[in-house]
Amino acid sequence: MRRLRPWLRILVVPSLALCGAVLGWLADDSVVASMVLLVEPVLWVAACWLAYAALLRGDTALALRICFGAVAAAASARIPRPPAEAAGVDAAPFAERTRACARGLPLPTSTVRVLQWTLSSDHEGVVAAVTEAAPDIAIVRGALTPGEVVALGAALGGEVLSLGRDPMVQVFSRGSFDLCGEADSWNDTPATGTALGLVFVSLPGATIPLVTATLPELGSVGDWESSLRAGRAALRSTVDSLGSSLLLVSIDAPLPLAGPRLAATLRTVQLLPVSRAPNWPAWPLPLHTWDQLWAADAWLGAPAKMVTTSGPTRAGTMVELTPRWPVVLPTTGNDDPVR
Repeated sequence: MRRLRPWLRILVVPSLALCGAVLGWLADDSVVASMVLLVEPVLWVAACWLAYAALLRGDTALALRICFGAVAAAASARIPRPPAEAAGVDAAPFAERTRACARGLPLPTSTVRVLQWTLSSDHEGVVAAVTEAAPDIAIVRGALTPGEVVALGAALGGEVLSLGRDPMVQVFSRGSFDLCGEADSWNDTPATGTALGLVFVSLPGATIPLVTATLPELGSVGDWESSLRAGRAALRSTVDSLGSSLLLVSIDAPLPLAGPRLAATLRTVQLLPVSRAPNWPAWPLPLHTWDQLWAADAWLGAPAKMVTTSGPTRAGTMVELTPRWPVVLPTTGNDDPVR
């Protein structure tokens, strides 16, 4: 056994790196992998304790191997690029009925500030925090009191729409909401635990098709893996069916590593992340990205800013979007457009 011990010590770093890579590959496709990755800080504490115990025994080499192994595991978990979800689920029914509206919008001419916030039962101070942030669009998930809804609507000086009730998603706008056909908001539940909504937000200089998506939380449904796969596929089909270059997609996805399969799936339909900043837990240090904002190619995003208050377990995230393409061409001295 003593002869094997040096060889076992050598395997500490590569074994931990391999475990990290496997967990990263399965991050948002396995209950076990997701649970392990969500408690990553606890694993770091355990690794530090083991390294300290090795130092107390005078085994500096083993302590270093444990430290390097932990770093290798954390880095390896973030390397895999799993495949995108196949489009095996039909798009939400509203996609076909609103496609013409989504594709016929003019290019934006002004910047847009978008805030999204998923609230817990304790959300004291949210109204003041959102008012101070002064977004053009605020997507708030979670139950607000009627008084809070009125206060937020008055603070933004525009309109508010509710999308579904399980979960409750409310969209506040500094402008108004446009009709598409016979409705100004659309909702659907294309898969178990997945809720999709669509509104057309009209602001000065921009009319934006905004999709809100809520994916099943770990343990919230029976067959979580299958439900999550179906939710990703439904979101992909819906975005692909709408086919708008102005589209914004706000996602509530409590997944470790920000959902590698979700990211790969959204990239296949020409969306890019404009806000994937860690926002859970709100205190003391955000470690996981549970609220994301993705945009089609008409938009460029600045780094997201955190919006916090004492109550909610998640921080709000706000990003400023600017149009990618100039709408008004610059002119030369003789007023001929420069092309």
